Amino acid sequence: MTMITKPLKRRKTPARPEKLTVGQYLLKRLSFFGLTHFFATPHANLEALQRTIESDSKITLVSNPSIESCGEMADGYAKARGISAIALYDQNAKALDILMRAFQESVPQVIIFGSSEVNALEKLFRNFSVSWTELSDPSLAAKKIDRVLDYCLFFKKPVCIELPQVVVDCYIPQHVYNPMEFGVSDPDTLDELLLELEALFNKAKHPLIHLERDVVAHKAESILLHFAERWAIPITSSHTAKTFLLESHPHYCGNITEELVARADLVLVVGKEHIPLHHKGSNILIGTQEVVINDRSYPHLLLKEVLLALCSLEPHKKHKLWQAGSPSESLLEDVVLIARDKELLDDISPYFSGDVLLSETASPHYSLAAAIGAIKAWPRKRPIAILDESDLRASLSELYIAHEECLPILICVAGNGSWVKGIFPDIPVYRRRIPDTLPYELVVVSLG
Repeated sequence: MTMITKPLKRRKTPARPEKLTVGQYLLKRLSFFGLTHFFATPHANLEALQRTIESDSKITLVSNPSIESCGEMADGYAKARGISAIALYDQNAKALDILMRAFQESVPQVIIFGSSEVNALEKLFRNFSVSWTELSDPSLAAKKIDRVLDYCLFFKKPVCIELPQVVVDCYIPQHVYNPMEFGVSDPDTLDELLLELEALFNKAKHPLIHLERDVVAHKAESILLHFAERWAIPITSSHTAKTFLLESHPHYCGNITEELVARADLVLVVGKEHIPLHHKGSNILIGTQEVVINDRSYPHLLLKEVLLALCSLEPHKKHKLWQAGSPSESLLEDVVLIARDKELLDDISPYFSGDVLLSETASPHYSLAAAIGAIKAWPRKRPIAILDESDLRASLSELYIAHEECLPILICVAGNGSWVKGIFPDIPVYRRRIPDTLPYELVVVSLG
């Protein structure tokens, strides 16, 4: 009797857990949150980290010897992408300026220092970051990285990481990421708030909603639009809260003005600490962790949860959208405007449809530096850097970088600007008035 035997199947070797260094795990977590470019200033303290970034397949290293310019590129990237990372060799005054601006403007930025030496400014760095950690022990590095990044994205504020050179290439033990659980809104306080809000909105005849940048940072624009559509409320926004969705929406009526506020009998401001203009009617302020109605405060309420609760309210009667005004017709679409001069931005922004990145506290070369960061975050949008002639003279290194990389940046210079022709002979320079009513002529320099 012949026995038929089946060939034995080879057992697959179980996959070994991936061994990662501290630097590789940091990049893996940043890549998970959507980071594609890492900004750094070249220095001996950062050589190991820069080598790790250069060998990474998902993240591109952007090196810039100027700390200010590197920080402003990261600023523009973060405002466009939702998070950025920058590596600096030391905790100096210029690094503190980058951190303070990111904290003030609610920019989610991960600032990594290649040195952990005691510094006289360390207390200020800790005060202007929502989380601070030192990666001196590789066995704890993964947990600390998870915690810091969760804080950065939840609070939409900068965080700081001290990563010594000798730790970057050290291996970490096997680790599984567990998201942090942050405190939720107090349910009793939220119920009490909703009763008062429902009464105020049903009583108001001309309510108005004004949005600040925190709404965009928390990705809550669609929630606000849903509420505004149900209650037929017009919407205004600051420059930094402009989005394509809002500008194309019939409820959107441009930037807030004194005339609009004077006509409204209730103003709801989302994402700011105060009403931008004096108002006699009811004032509602929804901050990141608190709601204020006139002089009454409702603490321990998270912005996104309050907005979601607002959407559950039903109006007692069908409201009609009151005519609060409409934005100017746009000349160009699918662009992002970058500026540090609010007056120039006020003149030009109504004629474009797109996002706006503004920083009034930045250095003269902010517009071009942030435009470079923005185009790396949004490669399909065309950045328009708005600046005056003196700012352009201070931005020659950024202009050279943009020219060398053939970045399609449109530079609008308010002034004569004829000297620009001699900087790079192959850059097309032409004069154009956008629009004709402006009191000055714009020189438009087209790169790429």
